[in-house]
Amino acid sequence: MLELREISKAFGRKQALSDVSLALQPGECTGIIGPNGSGKTTLINIILGLLRPDSGTYDVDGIPFATARTSLLRSIGAVTEQPRFYPGVSARVNLRFIARACGLVSEKERIETVLKFADLSDHADRVYGSYSLGMRQRLSIAAALLSDPQIVIFDEPTNGLDPEGIRLIRTKIIDLKAQGKTIILCSHLMSEVQQVCTRFAILSEGRVLQTATVEDVIGGKARTIVIAATNLEKLRLHIEQKEIGQITQEHSGSITLKVSDKIKNHELLKQLVDSGIEISSFAPAPTALEDYFTSVLSAQ
Repeated sequence: MLELREISKAFGRKQALSDVSLALQPGECTGIIGPNGSGKTTLINIILGLLRPDSGTYDVDGIPFATARTSLLRSIGAVTEQPRFYPGVSARVNLRFIARACGLVSEKERIETVLKFADLSDHADRVYGSYSLGMRQRLSIAAALLSDPQIVIFDEPTNGLDPEGIRLIRTKIIDLKAQGKTIILCSHLMSEVQQVCTRFAILSEGRVLQTATVEDVIGGKARTIVIAATNLEKLRLHIEQKEIGQITQEHSGSITLKVSDKIKNHELLKQLVDSGIEISSFAPAPTALEDYFTSVLSAQ
């Protein structure tokens, strides 16, 4: 468990954080979300020991960080937006450098374990410089897990990745949650936060505006799709007759439909087209979390 109490940090006259208090639980993923300049990076750097707070404290499993900094840092791993490794050597050699720098005892065994988790066992002896962006991010996950940390931080881990790379990162976060890790995710993608996080905290101008569980906001496992068609009446009748979902709004030329997560977008689109409905637009609506995030910021 990671508990932060009234953390504050200023850079000159700029107050980056003001009395931030959060309790992050094992087996949960907490999303830290907010606009640029809200203090997310400063908060992460304080947790990683890269910055010292001006005031406030935080504990890892009840142990004050200030009194056991070196040992507690071994219990924290981080996956950054732009990982850095030696480009001219293999992934395995890079991990060996890191393991020895951390003083790991079972170095070889642990390296094989994290390579397998990151789906890199078959590519471990390739030179890092030849890796794709997705493979580089997976190596970053492997490196973050070398010391078997209880707390794992993901800072914008999906930036620049293709859909398959994003899906893989999402799967790994869910796997780590299942292992009982305390996960922190900083992301601008509300859809990713909504899919993998248990709870979230909204930061703005260095303050926590709101904390809540994702379940409280989305209200069950459903999503919203906006569908435009040349014959809206035909579309509406098909939705009602097939009991596809709940129509929540109907505008000139489009229908907003709430459907179960069990219904896949591509399957629904194929069904509509096969039924002779001319679809001109088919797109997910803004996520419930995105709407909530916008409303909280607007109300401050």
